[in-house]
Amino acid sequence: MKHNKDEVIEKGIELMRYSGYHAVGVREIVKACGMPKGSFYNFFESKDQFTSMAIDKYHEAAMDQIKSDLSGSGNSFNKIKKHFKNLADYYKQKQCTQGCLFINLSSEIGATNQTLGEKIESKYQKWMELLAEEIAKGQKKGEIITSVGAEDLANNLYNSFNGAVTRMKIYKGTKPMDDFISINLELIKA
Repeated sequence: MKHNKDEVIEKGIELMRYSGYHAVGVREIVKACGMPKGSFYNFFESKDQFTSMAIDKYHEAAMDQIKSDLSGSGNSFNKIKKHFKNLADYYKQKQCTQGCLFINLSSEIGATNQTLGEKIESKYQKWMELLAEEIAKGQKKGEIITSVGAEDLANNLYNSFNGAVTRMKIYKGTKPMDDFISINLELIKA
C-alpha cells in the first residue's frame, strides 16, 4: 500500500488535536495510518520536522477559513462573529474533545522547543493581522468600539477564545465558547 505524505500529516494533526503532542508519537501516527514505522522516516527526518510541517498545513487551512469568514462586504462585526461561531461549531461537531493544534502544541512544547514555539507564534500573528484588519474596518464604519486598538482587540479575542477552547475540553461542553460569543464579542460592538 502506498502512503501519501499529506494524508500522514492530516492524520497526525487529528491525533495531536485529540491527544496532544506528547501522547502522540511516531508509533501512534504510523499505526493510525496503517504503515510501517520506516515509511514515516521516508517522509520526515524526525517528529519535530513532522510537527513543523503539520503546523504549516494546519495554518494554511485556518487561513483559508479566516479569509472565507471575513471576505466580502458587509458589517465587520457580523463577519467577526461569524468567524468565531464557525470555529465554535467545528468544536461542537467534535463533541468538544478536539482542541486547536496550536493551543495543544503551545501549552506542551511552546516554552521548551524554541523553533516550533516561534513558528507557532508567527502563524498566530498572521491570524491576528487578518482579524485586526477587519476590526479596523469595523472601527472606521462605527460598528466596533474604538477605545481599544484593532491589534489589541484581535489579540484579546483570540486569547479569550483559545481560553474558551481549553476550558471546553475540561468542561466537556460548549458553554465556555457560547459565553465567549454571547459576552466577549458583544463587548466590542459599538
